[in-house]
Amino acid sequence: MEFLLCSSNNDLFNIYMDDKNQIRCLSSTKNKWTDSHLITQDTSHSFAATIDPKDNIHLFNTEDKNRINYYIYKKKKWLQKASLSLSLKEEKLLYPYCIYHDSYTYLFFYQKELQKNICRLKVIKFEKNKAVEATVLSVDFQGFVNPFKVFSIDKSIYVLFTSLVENKEEIFLVKLNEATKEWEKPFKITDTSVNKLYLDGVIDNTNSLHITWCNYDKDQLSVNYTKLDLKENKILIEPKQLSENKLNCSYPHILFYNDVAFVIWYQYNHLVKCTSQDYGENWSSVKIIEKSKLVNFKRYKFVTNNNMNRIIGDSFYGTLYPTIQFLGLGGDIDDEISTS
Repeated sequence: MEFLLCSSNNDLFNIYMDDKNQIRCLSSTKNKWTDSHLITQDTSHSFAATIDPKDNIHLFNTEDKNRINYYIYKKKKWLQKASLSLSLKEEKLLYPYCIYHDSYTYLFFYQKELQKNICRLKVIKFEKNKAVEATVLSVDFQGFVNPFKVFSIDKSIYVLFTSLVENKEEIFLVKLNEATKEWEKPFKITDTSVNKLYLDGVIDNTNSLHITWCNYDKDQLSVNYTKLDLKENKILIEPKQLSENKLNCSYPHILFYNDVAFVIWYQYNHLVKCTSQDYGENWSSVKIIEKSKLVNFKRYKFVTNNNMNRIIGDSFYGTLYPTIQFLGLGGDIDDEISTS
């Protein structure tokens, strides 16, 4: 997955890993691609990036022996801010995810134990002159480790994740207590006793959490949805299936654009979508995104400081550089929106 970061004045940064596993950044000014920069020369295994309110970019990459490097883009220059190695070098580091929250940069990741089907969700908080590492919780998995999702809302941090319950994945949410700075007991969102793959979520402007994932049943995948009240930890909409049949569905993403909810996923070499005009109460039938049959596309992680984008969410399907456009959010004829 590539990253698209948008500054407050609408400059765009496309950060990606090239075929040599080096991290590069393409930048645009006034809707024109103007610069290309090699950030890392050593081989990277994975990376994550975000942009803070002052338009500084924070980027982390992982290397051999669980080495983590922290880079920052400030005043139009890339600088390496920190480099550290985790204590258990033989374990595998998965899914780095960074956020900027309450004036600090946080890096979350899974650290997979070698001999057990267990991952520890860990977080590193980068303060002025030090990095503070902590373990949030442990999750159980079988076969495939699902990604997790981190949300920064007001003064709170939430993590959405899956863990095994009686050999079936269920969805949980854990919150960092604002007063004690301790992680609360995870809240169990689903109780469906069905294997689950993939996971995405978005918090709307009423502080409701909308979640999508795939149920994996009898070698078939179906896209599902549920809705949670964050304040009360209350299920507002019980899990429901959005895909019409149990088909070859994968990588569902959920977002809001112009107050309309979209769930978009990959199905039989093209993209399809469902939409809701009433915050998840009712959903449209599944519609093919016709343009996805005609163009190449990929998944993007999108973080923006531009309030004019009218977008809530950070995971999208889009066309390729140099004409990057998000698919599935437009009208019936031109089913796309430009990143600019």
